[in-house]
Formats: sequence, structure tokens, C-alpha cells
Amino acid sequence: MAWLQWSPWDGAFANAMITGNGPSAATSPIASPERGLAMWLDGGTVTGVRFASTTPYATFTGPLLVADTSWIVPDGLVLPGATTAIRFDAQLGLVLAPGASAYVADVTYAGLTLDFDSPSGEPPLVVLRDDLGAELVLGDTACPTTTATSVHIERSGSSVRSGSHDCGGSLAQDARVSLGFRGSQARDRSVVRNVRVVRH
Repeated sequence: MAWLQWSPWDGAFANAMITGNGPSAATSPIASPERGLAMWLDGGTVTGVRFASTTPYATFTGPLLVADTSWIVPDGLVLPGATTAIRFDAQLGLVLAPGASAYVADVTYAGLTLDFDSPSGEPPLVVLRDDLGAELVLGDTACPTTTATSVHIERSGSSVRSGSHDCGGSLAQDARVSLGFRGSQARDRSVVRNVRVVRH
């Protein structure tokens, strides 16, 4: 028996980083006391591993998309060597072809302040998606963001502002939203780097 975990940027399952002895076919399972925790008997010793430690309210330290894709997942299958719609570039950050999307994994927000950089001056669309799948897209003609190298967005209740533009109205006051980035159809690529998110 082997522990595997899905690696979204490799488009495949990879060996999970389990320290110690993982469960074998001969071990006895134990009912998990909570979601995201697996437990088993290993030679008379109760052993466990946490495979999901985040909640919708989790926070991350430091900016995202600076050195790697931690906390970011593609909104579709990535096949290394074949997928060109989405990739991480060490100098630019996340590079998205038109329509390609990536989301901050596992967490949702009620109120937030978002700042990010677009080193090439090609910012992506910002997508706020509620639990029912309804989206508010910032950066298109309905709610433009700047084409400069830095973008600032705030969401509080039903009020959403992109720079000086008021973009609210389509999100319910109490809706929790996922945060994503999507390649704009108006350009060949969109670039996002140094993502900072603050809850409020």
C-alpha cells in the first residue's frame, strides 16, 4: 500500500510526504476523529497522518506566486510538456493564456483586501466565485482594473472596489467567495505575481 496525493501542477498522483511507516495492508483502520486525519494501528501503536489541515478560514503567511505556486491550484488539468495555457515563470510569476484560471486553494473570504503585481503590465481578470458558482469578474469592461503593474481590490459585504471603480451589486452581502485569476481575452497572456491577501 502506498500513500499518494494529487499534484495539480504535475497532473498526476505523487508519493505523499509521509514520515515514519505508512499503513500496510495488514494494519487495522480506525475511524477518523475528524476530516483530514487518517489513523491506523501499527504494531499495536496508534499512528496517524493529517492530509488536509486547511479550512475555509485558513490564512497564509507572506505573498503568493513569488517563488512557487504554493496555495494556488489550476482550474483544470495540467499536463507537463503539453499544457501551455498556464505556467509559473520564476521572473514573471503565474502566466495565464486567455481563459485559463487558477484559484487560491481551499480558502474562502467574506471581506478581503487584495494586492498583486503584474510585472509585464498585463494583469489577469480577478474572479470572486461564491459557493453556488456565481462569479464577479473584475478587470473586464464591466469593472476594469488598471493596466499598470500593481492592482488593488477590496471587498466588504456586497461592496467591491477595483481601484477607483465600484464593482459591487452581484454578490450577496454574506456570500463567502473563492479568489481566482483568469487570463484576459483581450491579450495574448496575463501575468500575476506577489499576491497579498488580507482578511477583514
